[in-house]
Amino acid sequence: MGDALRRSACNVHDQRVQDEQAARDESTGAAAMTKFKTGLGKIERVECDRETETMVWVNGRGYKKLTSYESYFDSWNEAKAHMIRRAEEDVKWHERQLDAAKSKLANARALQEVK
Repeated sequence: MGDALRRSACNVHDQRVQDEQAARDESTGAAAMTKFKTGLGKIERVECDRETETMVWVNGRGYKKLTSYESYFDSWNEAKAHMIRRAEEDVKWHERQLDAAKSKLANARALQEVK
């Protein structure tokens, strides 16, 4: 019973905080901002509650704007350019790995038995 009461109080508090934020947004004329999120090989349009130089908030939850997993941009073209840059970096990395593997294979094939 104590846990249920505690959860109920938390839900009431969370709703009050959301209501207060919504009231502040209405009074200041704050509107959701459209951002474009990259991740998992796609670009998704998202509505952000607010942003700073390094963070965005989506549905009240904060996210870093730029991570290795997902990133947020002001325009679709910026998001696409970011994805292309990342893919090009991946290709270069894999090409270096392939060159190293080919060299290792050539060295292995060139081995001679020591007598």
